[in-house]
Parts: sequence; C-alpha cells; structure tokens
Amino acid sequence: MDGVYRDSEAGVKSSRPDFTLMGQLRATIFRSWINILFLMIPVGIALNFMHINPVATFITNFVAIIPLAAMLSDATEQIAYHIGETLGGLLNATFG
Repeated sequence: MDGVYRDSEAGVKSSRPDFTLMGQLRATIFRSWINILFLMIPVGIALNFMHINPVATFITNFVAIIPLAAMLSDATEQIAYHIGETLGGLLNATFG
C-alpha cells in the first residue's frame, strides 16, 4: 500500500505509515543507535550455555540490559503522557 491510505468515502489520501508488526519492530529497533546492543542478548545466552567465564557472561548480559532499560523508560513516559499527571508520576516512580 506504499504507506498511503484512501478514505473509502471521500477518496482522500493520507500519509499515515502502515501499522504492521514488522513496521513497529523496525521502528523500535532502529530508533536509536544504542539499540544495536540488542545483539548482545543472544551472545550472552550463548556464553552461558558454552560455560564461558562467568565474568564475561555477566558483562555481556549487563551490556544487553542497557537498551532494554532505555526502552522501558521511554514506554513509561509515553504511557504517563496518556494517563495523566498523577498516575503518570506513580508509574515513573515505580518503573523508572
């Protein structure tokens, strides 16, 4: 559909992007350069199963948490924006 929608009644074009699962995953992963650290998640799992040095496994998994923490922070801010100041403050205090 090339990212262009047509209103079936009026024939008006809209420039909204397609809302698909792959589109949302792509937007989430490529939104920030720090998300490249998501590649460390399978590396950390592999290091664990290969019984490599536990310190190396810990450091790898520690680095893998960084983009997850950033994503959680962004998600709580977005939800807080929509649910109001009081509940948003509670949500931010709970999840960071």
